[in-house]
Amino acid sequence: MSDIRDYIDWRGDITFENNPFNELDALALSQFVYLSLGDIVSDNLNDGCSLSSAAKKYFKQNEGKEESLTLLLLNCGEISRKMMKSERFKNIELCNFRERYDQINSIQFAAVTAKVSEDCLVVVFRGTDDTLAGWEEDFKLCYMTPMDAQIEAARYLRGICEKWDGKIIITGHSKGGNIGIYATMCLPDEQKDKVSCIYSFDGPGFLPGIVKSEDYQKTINKVVSYMPQGSVVGMIMYNLGKIIVVKSNGKGFMQHAVVTWQILGKEFVYEEKFDNGSLIFNECTKKWITDIKSDKIEDFIHRVFYILKSGNMETFTEMSTGMPQAISKILKTYTDMDKDTKKTMRETLKEMFKISKDIIKDNKNK
Repeated sequence: MSDIRDYIDWRGDITFENNPFNELDALALSQFVYLSLGDIVSDNLNDGCSLSSAAKKYFKQNEGKEESLTLLLLNCGEISRKMMKSERFKNIELCNFRERYDQINSIQFAAVTAKVSEDCLVVVFRGTDDTLAGWEEDFKLCYMTPMDAQIEAARYLRGICEKWDGKIIITGHSKGGNIGIYATMCLPDEQKDKVSCIYSFDGPGFLPGIVKSEDYQKTINKVVSYMPQGSVVGMIMYNLGKIIVVKSNGKGFMQHAVVTWQILGKEFVYEEKFDNGSLIFNECTKKWITDIKSDKIEDFIHRVFYILKSGNMETFTEMSTGMPQAISKILKTYTDMDKDTKKTMRETLKEMFKISKDIIKDNKNK
């Protein structure tokens, strides 16, 4: 079975003039934006460069370095290399690249605008990368909205809408899908109409209060969410709208990596339903955020990442390569915590386990 790399090879000589932008093109761009383009692509909407040119500069600057940014973003480098050589993708004009990273305050955001043709503008939001800061920001979604990446996305998209008169397509993988939806929600009503479609690829959902809001309801009809049959990230909290289940050959959490998603021709291979484990996880996350006080969830997440960051590593890759040293520092940080803090953490974890156990038991009895 084929994947996104095969699609780029197969469709490589077919231009957008001959065949319009589609869901797989949106997926490819959602992976390209994981490349760090800060000193390559201008932050000005009217000062662009071709995708091919940007990729060549990136790979020249990063020659000899690891291209797969994390296990969950397998082959981003390979996908991007294929795109830069493809007639379909190489002449896409990239502009308005923005990036913000703050390890201390756990902020990780990036976006780029892709002018596919004269009448097709695509705003691409980066998902969660390999950084601890990025993953902590993801978990903030479980107790607060907006978080910083959502605010950055809303500011970015509004700036595009103020300068572009035509229709806009939005795409993003993982957190990129979530912040793309949120950014559209925040647009004034007259600008919301500029967004024709939002592609979310296994993006996490929203808190109950958000999905009930008027702005969310005005936006959700534009959203198409693609998730693998064993989705984990996309099953966090509430995702409404059109949801399409995609066949993945990955195992467990690795289904989040889009190279495991199966493709036939110019479409995904679809599944009729999610795996039972994925549905149970979705039920658990909803129950956690409704039954456990938000301040307890916030404190628990903050403490967990405080402990992880004590290993003096910024990324999970660094942690895995320096595992013995990192674990030693992490264990010491936890050991040195006061008794009340450790007790509160254990109580929250116990609540989460109990909720999960009850849900699993109920599903077995159905």
